[in-house]
Amino acid sequence: FSLVKRCGIECSYSPNNGADEIGADKAVKIAELEEAVSSAESDISVDLEEAIEMKDLLKKTQLWMEKSSAIVPKRSARKKKRGNGVNEEKHKMMEISNLIEEAATIPLDIADELERLKIEHSVTFSWRLQAHRTIRDIIAAFEDFRKEKSSIYSCSEVKAATQAVTISANDGKERVDPKLDTKAVASSSLREQFERRTSRSDSISTDITGTSGSATPITLEVADKNLFSLVSALIRSSKSLNAATPEEKIADELNEVISWFSKSFKIMDTSSEVFDRKNFSKLDKLIESGRKLLKFKSFVIDDIPEDPDLVNDLRESWAAVMGDDIERLCDLQIQRGKFLEWCEKADEIVSSSDKKIPIETLKELAVQSAAYPPSSEVVLRVKKRAEEATAWAAAAEEIIKTGKRISMEEAKEITDKADKLNITCQEYKTLRNALRTTRGWIIRVKKCGAANGQTHVTGVTELINEHSNFIVTAMEEVSKLKQAMCGYCICRLPYEGFMIGCDGCGEWYHGPCVGVNEEQAEKFDKYVCVRCYTLRVYKENTAAVAGIVRKWSSAKGLSKARSMDSQRYGRKVRQAERDISKSKSDLEKFESELRHLVGPKVPNNATNFAPRLPQSSEKDDSTGNPEKTNKKEKDIRDKIEKARTTIENCEKRLEGYKVELVERKNLEAREDALTENLRKWCSMVKREVLSPMTKEDAEKSRPG
Repeated sequence: FSLVKRCGIECSYSPNNGADEIGADKAVKIAELEEAVSSAESDISVDLEEAIEMKDLLKKTQLWMEKSSAIVPKRSARKKKRGNGVNEEKHKMMEISNLIEEAATIPLDIADELERLKIEHSVTFSWRLQAHRTIRDIIAAFEDFRKEKSSIYSCSEVKAATQAVTISANDGKERVDPKLDTKAVASSSLREQFERRTSRSDSISTDITGTSGSATPITLEVADKNLFSLVSALIRSSKSLNAATPEEKIADELNEVISWFSKSFKIMDTSSEVFDRKNFSKLDKLIESGRKLLKFKSFVIDDIPEDPDLVNDLRESWAAVMGDDIERLCDLQIQRGKFLEWCEKADEIVSSSDKKIPIETLKELAVQSAAYPPSSEVVLRVKKRAEEATAWAAAAEEIIKTGKRISMEEAKEITDKADKLNITCQEYKTLRNALRTTRGWIIRVKKCGAANGQTHVTGVTELINEHSNFIVTAMEEVSKLKQAMCGYCICRLPYEGFMIGCDGCGEWYHGPCVGVNEEQAEKFDKYVCVRCYTLRVYKENTAAVAGIVRKWSSAKGLSKARSMDSQRYGRKVRQAERDISKSKSDLEKFESELRHLVGPKVPNNATNFAPRLPQSSEKDDSTGNPEKTNKKEKDIRDKIEKARTTIENCEKRLEGYKVELVERKNLEAREDALTENLRKWCSMVKREVLSPMTKEDAEKSRPG
């Protein structure tokens, strides 16, 4: 009766004495009620109303306790959840308030749980009030943040951010715009703040992992009142709460917003990377995500009765900054589009092979390329082509202005380089016309027949004088013209009578002067004059002398020369041995064929063996035609004889090589004995004859 009455249940039964009234004011423990309900179920066979009500009260209390423990678990349970990395779903403030109100209807002893709920409600409410003040500070910080960004960036400056390097049209050198340097310095403070924010965000995510609630959340007090410190403090403290609050949703939204600002700052701080194709999608996705955030549909935030305008004011503050950034990013997007158009245009011009590119066009493209990333493939190609074209034009201009005369080979090489670059300019046209003029002059020289003495001296003089005004020269033809004026042959007389031309130098000689008549000339396949023959002998001798000098100029040269001699000897020996091996193989094959043809017994001297011929001349199906057999036998015997002769000759060659090797070894021994004298002699020849140090020494070394 006392337990029923303490539970607040009306009971019709009244005890005879007041013994059960003792302890009626004490709160009922849940364990007592559980024991009473269990006893009633086992001892009472009928369903008493009091027992049923006690059972319902127990269920209600147990359900209340479960909800309370889920929201504010005991310290030991909280530590266990943290250790297991459990991150349970948070409960709303309304649930905590309802549990506190419901506790008044439960007559059981739930004082500890109720106290924890009240503390949680008090702490959360206190935190919310602090969060409201912090959010107001964040709103003010966003306004300052917008002003700071506006002072650093503007739409025009973002466009100019890609033009940090400009190229002077006068000297082609790259220079940095000082205004843009100032912008870079000003943005360094923002960069530091974003870097601190990134590291702070990492630490937040690490610290709060596994948190399931705390009775004392992280404080919102921060020493540094800048935007990123305030937002980080709000996010960090919101994660330490058990209860879900609108302010926590605000913190989550701010986390997304600040993350977006970090990405946008990174792109604008390194705006040249926007033109890299691998970053195209980053810019587009960032603009798209920013516009999505501006629709305020990413996070659903409940109204805050304590400050109804707080959410709208906050969103307006960061939306204004985000709108400015999106406008700047869109300007970068426009610049990227212009860059792609320029790349397409520049690539079409540079890659074109149908039409030559004016050098002015290349210079203009090079100046325009300074507004774009220097690492771009098209920019590199344009700059390289412009630099090469400018260098070519400068060299050609110097030749033309100074009046320097160049040979046809040089002119052809210069114009070919311009053709390879596929450029055109006034200098190119001048050199090309000069080359054409010289070629036309050469054709006229060949047609005039001056080499054959068919042109009057006056005509030859006119051609030589005309050539003196050319930029591109043909000195070989001029030499021929001058020679035609001076005469031919060793007698230097004019072209007259029978003459023969040297196939080496092209000089013409009178037949009587060189002792050759027409009949003899017809028998010559090639005629070489005494000058060319002397020159050839001289070159052969000088080559031999040079080889000797190289051999004895250094120990390395001697080693190399002897190594080459050894290699030549080895090649000759190996070739002779291969010839012997092949001839022996052929000999065995031919002897086998002969034995097969004439019989099994063939003497060693197969050439003296005469086969027995058949007695009858009639055709025999088993032996074949005797005449054909004799002819084949003779051919085989000739081959055997030839193979044996080859083997004999090769063996003689090998014997000769052995003798040659011995002589070479003896020669090397004699050379080694005279090494010092030979080296001194070769050094003297090299110093005084082959490569004299001064002009006077060179004059002395010439023959008289």
